[in-house]
Amino acid sequence: MRLSNYRKIEATRSGPGMAFSGEWSFPGRLPGGTVRALLGIGLLLLAFSCSGVSKADLHHLEGYWEIREVEFPDGNNKEFPASPMVDYFSMQGRSGYRKKLQPRMDGTFETSDDALPLEVLEREGLWLLRYTGEEGDWEETLVDLGPQNLALRDPAGVVYRYVRYQPLTNTIPDGTQ
Repeated sequence: MRLSNYRKIEATRSGPGMAFSGEWSFPGRLPGGTVRALLGIGLLLLAFSCSGVSKADLHHLEGYWEIREVEFPDGNNKEFPASPMVDYFSMQGRSGYRKKLQPRMDGTFETSDDALPLEVLEREGLWLLRYTGEEGDWEETLVDLGPQNLALRDPAGVVYRYVRYQPLTNTIPDGTQ
């Protein structure tokens, strides 16, 4: 639309320079549904462009993770201020395994010999963890991954939020062990 199609309602000139006051009006308006649709599309594009996991983030998966919160699809959350178990991810490229460990006070872990094989896949712009186990195969979506945070969404829509595990120490407040 050309500027000449706009209509100036009021303009005044003041002082040495020109200063305009008033409003500009448009000759027509977009229907409300169109505006809402454009706004919705814009917000979706913004959400997808500002969040998610990139290929460069995948190296952060390696290591020990402690569960902090579970978000259910109905909006309820369950927080875990402390957990007796730690999830360990061992990766070699895009293949690896996931294992449950129980930290000990001496800095070691108690574990079983069970390890769940996994593969990292990219599908439609999302990064997935595909597990292969005795109970069958399933996938979790990497929702967030950084040096100190991990979030996974299971097929039921439940989101598991983890923080990087900090080892237990048996240090007494005065610094002795």
